Amino acid sequence: DNDNDGVCAPDDCDDNNPNIPTTVGATCNDGDPNTENDVIQSDACTCQGTPVGCTDNDNDGVCVPDDCDDGNPNIPTTPGTACNDGDSNTTNDVIQSDGCSCAGTAPDGDCADVVIASGPTSITVSGLNSPITQVQVFNPTWQQVLNCSGDCGLTETASGLTPGSHYVKVRFYTAGWSLICEIDEYVNITGGPCTDNDNDGVCAPDDCDDNNPNLPTTPGSTCNDGNPNTENDAIQSDGCTCAGTLPPGEGTDVGCGVSYVSTSTSTTISGLSAGHVIAKLFSPSWATVYSCVDDCPNPLTINGLTDGTYHLSVNLYDANWQPICDLTEDLIVGTGQSFEATDQQENLFFTAMKSGREVSLSWVTNTEYKNDYFVVEHSLDGNQFEPLMMVESVEDVMSERMYQEFDLQPNQGVNFYRLQQIALDGSFRYSSIRAVRFDVDLKSFGLFPNPAAEEIYLNLSDYKDMQVNIQIINALGQTIEQRSIASIPEHAIRFDLAKYRNGIYNISIKVEGRKRMTKQFVVSRLY
Repeated sequence: DNDNDGVCAPDDCDDNNPNIPTTVGATCNDGDPNTENDVIQSDACTCQGTPVGCTDNDNDGVCVPDDCDDGNPNIPTTPGTACNDGDSNTTNDVIQSDGCSCAGTAPDGDCADVVIASGPTSITVSGLNSPITQVQVFNPTWQQVLNCSGDCGLTETASGLTPGSHYVKVRFYTAGWSLICEIDEYVNITGGPCTDNDNDGVCAPDDCDDNNPNLPTTPGSTCNDGNPNTENDAIQSDGCTCAGTLPPGEGTDVGCGVSYVSTSTSTTISGLSAGHVIAKLFSPSWATVYSCVDDCPNPLTINGLTDGTYHLSVNLYDANWQPICDLTEDLIVGTGQSFEATDQQENLFFTAMKSGREVSLSWVTNTEYKNDYFVVEHSLDGNQFEPLMMVESVEDVMSERMYQEFDLQPNQGVNFYRLQQIALDGSFRYSSIRAVRFDVDLKSFGLFPNPAAEEIYLNLSDYKDMQVNIQIINALGQTIEQRSIASIPEHAIRFDLAKYRNGIYNISIKVEGRKRMTKQFVVSRLY
């Protein structure tokens, strides 16, 4: 501190002058005879006057032509200074780099608002409401057909597309480029003529109401679900369904925080809120009426029902798929008719349905009092069945009992299931045969290590001796490496990353006779 003014040299704009820094606005002499009203500026160091003959109504030392607000002595000021931009929807309002403009940041967007719709030759992505958005669309040969980054509108459309499976990637970022969420989705383009009765740009097969140009629309938009028992009706995440919430204390409580309200033709179920939700509604005869896995609206409204006692099954899990609560309860629609098991009516209802990459196997029987165990059988052709699992009977009761199991490794193509029920006396009977089709490959592929630095290995041993085409694509959608292998080896395939820059890459795998699979990996080196 050479001038002994209490300010150390690195922070002192003139360490040989004890009068600097000083109070902003203090009179000084800038050494320019052509200026007047010389004062210390906002940095507490610089001395500056206004040109002789300068109009400066607010006496801030900035002449009218250069002052963005000559009636406010606080403007211009230091960028980053707190201010109010007058927009109640923004936060963290500060003066911008021009020293004049005041602006805040908009709330972060949510991928749940994104709607991806397709026509015969186009893909439209709407609901792009984040501070920074990236949208990329790749055609079946992985050529980029749409790319915007930071300059995306609320809606982006890729048109003139060729038939085939297109890859759509959407990323939402905060204003500071922190990732909020991302979407990876494959969209099939048919290339055929488009029937669009309401002229909203969405073809009939993909339009939930092709006579209403207002649907699909942005999730969260107000609507009317037609149920007088609900409030705050809003469009759900699919862009189509309108549903409201039941007022607190309304509806029939069935446990797990779940409740329902029914009319003569519908039921609205609330409380389907957890990290993961599986919900099923069965008819009075235990036929599946509705099923959802991880995409259940909350509340869930099911229309087109008739009088009767339906059966509701709900499984709630946390984000790590740890069970929170599960229930199976009767649900009354209209006047309701109770399900009664009698000696003359012995029931066995069996269903099989997709649950992600697994198959959910559920059955209900009202003959537990004389049952010994069950055998779930599996077949690839619907004729030759093999045992998949044995399940012990758990209760000796006269009423109906529901069971649920899972086939964790179903095959690609059609999987056939049936249930054998074995009684205590050794007699048995079979359920109806159920079929579940998986049109995509259930096997995945290994990629390690990830993140990687100098090399990465691709394990395709599940497809040994088959032909494969491999592409590595950078964040700009450019193919930077490509290999064709006539016969996939049992050992892992090595890729040298020495020439790769730090960043995110996609590796795309097309095995003969299989649909294309894609995984993401990161190259990260410490320099």
